[in-house]
Amino acid sequence: MDVGMVVTTTETLPQNHATTLQRLDQSIQRVVLDRQDPISGLLPASTAHTIHGNYGDAWVRDCVYSVQCVWGLALAHRRQQGQTSRRAWELEQRVVALMRGLMRSMMRQAHKVERFKQSLNPLDALHAKYDSCTGEPVVADDAWGHLQLDATSLFLLQLAQLTKGDCAVVQSRDEVDFLQNLCTTSPGPTGLPTTGSGNGATKATMVYRSAMPAPSAWPKPPWRPWTGLTSTAPMATAAASC
Repeated sequence: MDVGMVVTTTETLPQNHATTLQRLDQSIQRVVLDRQDPISGLLPASTAHTIHGNYGDAWVRDCVYSVQCVWGLALAHRRQQGQTSRRAWELEQRVVALMRGLMRSMMRQAHKVERFKQSLNPLDALHAKYDSCTGEPVVADDAWGHLQLDATSLFLLQLAQLTKGDCAVVQSRDEVDFLQNLCTTSPGPTGLPTTGSGNGATKATMVYRSAMPAPSAWPKPPWRPWTGLTSTAPMATAAASC
């Protein structure tokens, strides 16, 4: 590797790298951020309306994949401009808005999570896509292949990575409880196949469980301390690594 290409967190990027970053910023703004709903925070999978259908809904998987480039761009701006970068802060808020938008949509279906844990019925699975403007369901339980546990696991993995990166998405104990409960619906515990591309779903949930529950990663009081988890071993491991 060229030593000149290695940049530490305390160095500023060379001028040519700054130019590249600006070009990437403009592209991500045009392709991703300009399409983000300002209220729900969600992203449409596409703006295309074709004979095959309307692709303007917010798919969980597509939203998470899309927001990864925004998060990476925020980190790049922090590396170039330091911790006080206004652009990095704005990009991080865009990431938080999208992830919280997805979480709110899922929490509206919390009753389905409880049913699914008992029935393992695909009709009780969380929906795989939502209205990009409101976050509400757009199709019936039996009108789409909603059993896409890999998408849910991908969401949990991204949430864990953001939390470890000091990007606070989760803001209340109710949200913590819901997310912990959501882990039990992953392909590992259920043993169910998924209608999505679920090869990495079990691994994603394992990473979430080891990274997410660290008490130091969550808001300080007035939120209550963690109690009643099924296993405290992942918490201890994660806390020790923080």
